[in-house]
Amino acid sequence: MTELLDRIRSGDQGAIGLFYAQLKQFHFAFLLADLRNRDAAEDAFEELFVLMLHVVIHCKVDNVWAYARGIRTNMLRKRWKESQRIVAIDEAQGLREPRQSPEGEASEAELRDVLRKAVEALPPHTKRLIDLCYFNDHSAEEIQRLLDLPSPQALRQQKSRAIAVLRERAARILQFPQKQPEAIAA
Repeated sequence: MTELLDRIRSGDQGAIGLFYAQLKQFHFAFLLADLRNRDAAEDAFEELFVLMLHVVIHCKVDNVWAYARGIRTNMLRKRWKESQRIVAIDEAQGLREPRQSPEGEASEAELRDVLRKAVEALPPHTKRLIDLCYFNDHSAEEIQRLLDLPSPQALRQQKSRAIAVLRERAARILQFPQKQPEAIAA
């Protein structure tokens, strides 16, 4: 990788093309999944590529791929915030229906109450995990250390289980039937 970056810094067009291909291979799928629009994903990727090329040429970055992931995350946040701002402006100008009706606000309050009850019903360890992951500003490494977990994979597994339990508890409170996995026909 260091050799590729050095070749890019020296102006090697082939290295820039290879860097583009490697960057696109990894990041485009994430952008497409988040934006759900091929043209928007292409635009976002082009922006990411230009920013990363600038970083590679003008800055010394230890981990280029982690840096690119951070740029991609920030770009998606910025685009989401911008879309929310546009919706709010359209609503204020009467170009769009408001996002929430009084009935929607009531059901949202009910859902928040259901979620609060479901979280309260969780076992202490699971409740703490949910609290650390979703309601506090802790990194995955900090949460792993605080919960004394052996690896990031263990944290991801426990988080997935906690969400499944939370979903099940919330469904019980709302009295929704849970989807059961379909049996595979032999």
